[in-house]
Amino acid sequence: MKTIIASLLLLIFLYSCSDDTRYEERYPKYLITVDFTSGIVKEGGTVLISADQEAVKLCNIVKSGLPLPNGYNSNALCMGSDGKYANFIYLRLTGPSGSNIYLITFNESLTLVHKISEYHQTNCLNRWIISSGSQ
Repeated sequence: MKTIIASLLLLIFLYSCSDDTRYEERYPKYLITVDFTSGIVKEGGTVLISADQEAVKLCNIVKSGLPLPNGYNSNALCMGSDGKYANFIYLRLTGPSGSNIYLITFNESLTLVHKISEYHQTNCLNRWIISSGSQ
């Protein structure tokens, strides 16, 4: 009986590992990779350009749960985590000069903000994050 239970547990473990590999192969364009040491963030292998300082300031206000200045509003489009250290939020920020979408990636000590040129809400559940650098 112990052998059967151990075999089942091993089978479940091996299946879950192979499922992760298939996920990586199936959704590579939604992979967010963050290097918190260098500040480089990639989405689907493409290096993202950092947002301007005003956008960084406003995104940090939203992330902190504080109210935005008059004339600005925000909408969180998608959120996720690696389950350990790295988190992400896709945020639509609207102000007097228009609306833009930003990717906020953060851990316990650092927040990075990048402007996104294209985002499709239907793909939120396919997005995932891997981090490196200081945890």
